[in-house]
Amino acid sequence: MRGSYSTSRHHRIAQRREVFRKRRRNSLVGATIIVILFIALISASLSSGIAKPIFRTNVSLPQSYTVSAVSSRIQWPPNPIESAVGVVGSGVLATSGNVTPKPLASVTKLMTAYIILKDFPMAVGSNGFNYTVTMRDQTEWAKDVSQGDSESRVAAGEVLNERTLLTYLLIPSADNVAVILARIDAKTVAEFVTKMNVQAKVLGMYNTTYLDPSGLNPGDVSTAYDQTVLAMKLIQNPVVRQIVNQPSINFPVSGWQQSTNPMLGVDGTFGIKTGFTPQAGGVLVFATPFDYQGTSLTIVGVMIGLAGTYSILKQLAHYGQLLFQSVTAGLTKVNLPSQNVIGQIAEIGGSNLKFNLDVHGISTYLESGTQITYSKKIFHLNESSMRQGSVVGTLYVSAGNLTTFRFKIYIGQ
Repeated sequence: MRGSYSTSRHHRIAQRREVFRKRRRNSLVGATIIVILFIALISASLSSGIAKPIFRTNVSLPQSYTVSAVSSRIQWPPNPIESAVGVVGSGVLATSGNVTPKPLASVTKLMTAYIILKDFPMAVGSNGFNYTVTMRDQTEWAKDVSQGDSESRVAAGEVLNERTLLTYLLIPSADNVAVILARIDAKTVAEFVTKMNVQAKVLGMYNTTYLDPSGLNPGDVSTAYDQTVLAMKLIQNPVVRQIVNQPSINFPVSGWQQSTNPMLGVDGTFGIKTGFTPQAGGVLVFATPFDYQGTSLTIVGVMIGLAGTYSILKQLAHYGQLLFQSVTAGLTKVNLPSQNVIGQIAEIGGSNLKFNLDVHGISTYLESGTQITYSKKIFHLNESSMRQGSVVGTLYVSAGNLTTFRFKIYIGQ
């Protein structure tokens, strides 16, 4: 029995030693694999870092300068009138007066028209949608009459098309039609006003607030700069140009009504809108054509905040004429930027990989005395972006303190 027990015991000890040796061997193999993988990972990372090219940019921005042309001075309306002037397609040229949001009166209707034409586009020669006047519309017209608001007569059952409604809005400046258009576009007037404020921010009109679609609310406020931005966008629509260039029009029910714009026709002025309330005083937005050495331009001007009675709109028209004439006297064509190749980009380390950094320039119109300055932003560069035509940055060209032009910097030849 003892001999059998001893043999069995030795056998168990041998088995345990074999299990231990296998475990130790497996542990060593696993550790070796981990070390090998770690070394391979480091090697791959190092070799990857070495393989990636490093690029260096050398950008030489054009020098800042002052636009020089005919020596002139803009003849601004007197304080406290806030004013701005711009060239359609180029931007706001200059502003004057205390830049504080002021009541707009019926100039508010420019945003109403802008949204309607954005949501219901019209081709030249077309009349747009049709709308049947409701009894509610007729009742509200009668209420506007009793309150002395700017209005145009409408009758229940009358069918009016989009062009006619916009003409009511922009020529006799009908407050009741502004409400009708708001309800056509949105479920409620409140929802339409929300759209007005959203669109203002989209256009960069950050000092503008709308509370109704007509301008009756003195809380409809903006600046001359903001309204110039809007007017320059709106007047590019040929339908608007046709509508606002009418001194009078014969409406189906309300009969003949006159434009409220006393500047219409002066120096070829073809619009755009006036406004007046006791709180706002007089407000005038004009668009006047100008021939610059054979190129047709449109000058847009805005004047806000002349206190007085309704007759002061004639005084604003006089100021507008002087503003237009003085601005065009100092207008000049400028190429921006002043050079199309602004630098180079090359691979460091002896490679022949080298490209020019180019921009596509434009021609624009600025006022003499405008200061031009340049700045840039180069994006993160990598191997995949190093091909001809790739955009690698942005060039900023500031014209005075009002307008900044942005140009894509791309890899050229």
